Amino acid sequence: MKRTVLNNAVKLPNALSCRYPAVLNRFGGRFIPVDPNACQRSGAITRCPFGEELNLSSRRRGFTLMELLVVSGIVAVLAAILFPVLSRSKEKARQTSCTSNLRQLVIASKLYEHDHAGFWVPYVGHQKPWNGECGPGQYWHGIVNDDCVLEETGSPLFPYSRAKAMNRCPSWYEQSRTQVRGIGYGYNWLWIGGTSYTGTAPYPNLCAWGWCKISAHDSEIKNPAETIVFADAAVMDWQTGDIVASIVVTPPSYTYGFYDMHFRHHFTANVAFADGHVEVLTRAIFDPNNPNLGEPSSNDELFDRN
Repeated sequence: MKRTVLNNAVKLPNALSCRYPAVLNRFGGRFIPVDPNACQRSGAITRCPFGEELNLSSRRRGFTLMELLVVSGIVAVLAAILFPVLSRSKEKARQTSCTSNLRQLVIASKLYEHDHAGFWVPYVGHQKPWNGECGPGQYWHGIVNDDCVLEETGSPLFPYSRAKAMNRCPSWYEQSRTQVRGIGYGYNWLWIGGTSYTGTAPYPNLCAWGWCKISAHDSEIKNPAETIVFADAAVMDWQTGDIVASIVVTPPSYTYGFYDMHFRHHFTANVAFADGHVEVLTRAIFDPNNPNLGEPSSNDELFDRN
């Protein structure tokens, strides 16, 4: 029988190799048929000519502990890198939605102003005495009924927007619909919103506190591009220390340490100005009790009508 030698391996003629089982011997990256009669079997290992070994065991080799640990470590590192990136991407999308909401609030306010002789929407139209949980009445964002439930369709701005979700920041975690919780945005009540309240009972001292100014007329706002109207808002409950929603944003000179602008978007706040544009502002004043609360300026220059 004629046989040839290739790279020190015995190679049988094709006609003869077809009669034998497919026992393969690998040389130089190629598999070459060999004569199985020339191989000596010892357990699961078959030794063929010139020292090549074939593992004929039917059992598959599994991963070693070290390999599993290496793969797990790689997965953990990738997760540690990707999760913060994904989280920031989601928050950026929520911030973009929040920006759109604030812009729509200003547009609705400008439409209201057009229909009301140039006056901005009042912060509060009428209010009942405090009932221990809330002050029922009509506010810029809706009517708070006697059960302290917010009815957003009662907002003076609702006819100009008809979108309940418009004044809800998607990054705001409070879901309650009461007057003191849940909406996520505040109004510049002192310099823009004012009130139609005349200082009579049940709160005769409100005028002395500066709360009974009528809302601003558009002609009084000297620099609309630098006058805050709406912004991300929240406040710390002085009794519980919890962060709850605020429906106002207050100038620094009137906060008395209770800051109500909420820098919830990675320590920045979305702020809408009287000309309709929205900016992302950082803190100039920090609340020592909460890193997300503060003020965007150290004085009232971004809030007043000048």
